[in-house]
Amino acid sequence: MKERSPERLSLFTFQRNTGVRAFYERHGFHIVDLNDGSRNEEGEPDALYAWRNSFATGDL
Repeated sequence: MKERSPERLSLFTFQRNTGVRAFYERHGFHIVDLNDGSRNEEGEPDALYAWRNSFATGDL
């Protein structure tokens, strides 16, 4: 996905999905927002992760 979106990328996952969250974090994604589940049809608390090419270079 980073090859298709070389500047930035954002992804959602459920907060309780610790395996996916750890995977995202290992690959340079950062938490942008946590939500109580009101924005998804499952009503499950979620997390929004983002990756930006500038994260890799240290320019936030």
